[in-house]
Amino acid sequence: MAESEERAREVQKAVRDLDKRADEMEEHADELSSEIDSVRQEFQRRRNDGSVPGLPPEAEAKAEDETTGDPSESSSDASQEPAGDSDAA
Repeated sequence: MAESEERAREVQKAVRDLDKRADEMEEHADELSSEIDSVRQEFQRRRNDGSVPGLPPEAEAKAEDETTGDPSESSSDASQEPAGDSDAA
């Protein structure tokens, strides 16, 4: 009987520890999301600032991607397979 009570206490402690860890991870995820948003906003601000060298405004970058066929900016093109390659395996 005492052994099962001890095991129950261990399980309850493990549950509390895991809940605490889950809360910490959720808080960390929220912090990272906020930091990503801040970096994205700063990038857009710099992209739209003509004085930043080497970083064309977004409209120019999109136009350049369309003319060069660079798929890195277009997720829909990058995920499609070329015709006829789907059977080769």
